[in-house]
Amino acid sequence: MFRRIIFLITLLQSSVLLFAQRPGICLAGMNSRQVDQLFDDVKYVNTITYEADYSRHIAEKGSFISASTRYYFQNGEIDRERITDEQGQLLSLTIYQYRDNKIYVSTTYDANDTRTLQTLYDCDSLGICTFMRLTDAIAVTISTTNIKRGDKWVEAKERFHDGEMATERYTYDKNGRLIQKTTIGSSDQTIETSYSISKKGHPTKAHTKQNGDRKTIKYEYEFDSHNNWTKRITYIDGIAKEIATREISYY
Repeated sequence: MFRRIIFLITLLQSSVLLFAQRPGICLAGMNSRQVDQLFDDVKYVNTITYEADYSRHIAEKGSFISASTRYYFQNGEIDRERITDEQGQLLSLTIYQYRDNKIYVSTTYDANDTRTLQTLYDCDSLGICTFMRLTDAIAVTISTTNIKRGDKWVEAKERFHDGEMATERYTYDKNGRLIQKTTIGSSDQTIETSYSISKKGHPTKAHTKQNGDRKTIKYEYEFDSHNNWTKRITYIDGIAKEIATREISYY
């Protein structure tokens, strides 16, 4: 089965990642903070995600799923991202580098400081990314991605070294909030997720369709004074599946 479809099916069990979008795949003029759907001058976001224990019909933290910290420059572009285990020990570090205010490479290292992945970016004269090449530790190409965009949509077509392809399409409202994501695999398997956005600019509900299977996802939040959420509970078909907490620092 097509690898990216398998990956996204897994993400249905970790809905915080349904919003994940790689740097460079965004509308013209959006910075990384905006792509990550954050408000104001965020310096870093530390996110810890847990399975939800719903055995007593009250959403409580269960098993640890993941932890990550994303750091941003003051201009809103991503600086680096740390992935850690439950004890806070580093698992991987991705560093993003820029030249003439354009992203041109990101490199991922493991806990032993060994390079594992690298992405090379091609940008146009305005600094808008149009092409990406993902390579492994010895610089062998894993995949290439061509990016197209309109006023309210972005489309990324990724071709893997074995010939498989994936197409991701993101659609936004007039305020740049994500309202739909569609992924199509090589065998025309499709996952489509549409989001309902609150007046505050946050998704309150999502509907996901995959080969006739439908899921309804609802979100409950706690917010800080900047209108960024610090806690989110995710329900799938009425059952709490995930609890995510965030520590956010501002410039």
